[in-house]
Amino acid sequence: MNGSLLMREARLRSGLSQRVLAERLGTSHAAISRWERGVVKPTWETVNQAARACKLEVQVRLVERDDDELPRLRERLRLTPSQRVADLTAFVRFVERARAAGVGATRTP
Repeated sequence: MNGSLLMREARLRSGLSQRVLAERLGTSHAAISRWERGVVKPTWETVNQAARACKLEVQVRLVERDDDELPRLRERLRLTPSQRVADLTAFVRFVERARAAGVGATRTP
């Protein structure tokens, strides 16, 4: 988990500028910038304080690992962008036909 990315995401979701977040945390705009760029790694406590300042909360949970998707993901990553778009387009058409027929579509590309 990357604290720098979490801080940036929290700030952007809340619509705050780096300056406003810095004011709320009692630090400098430059410090926020360094944390968000990963120049300086924020502590876990700093990440939580930033989230609270953005009226958000960081939640961490452990879930069962699912390696069944990895081979399929690797296969899809080998596709070109145009192949991915064509595949997604075909899936959207499949879903539209299923909805028109009144059938729930649960298959994913």
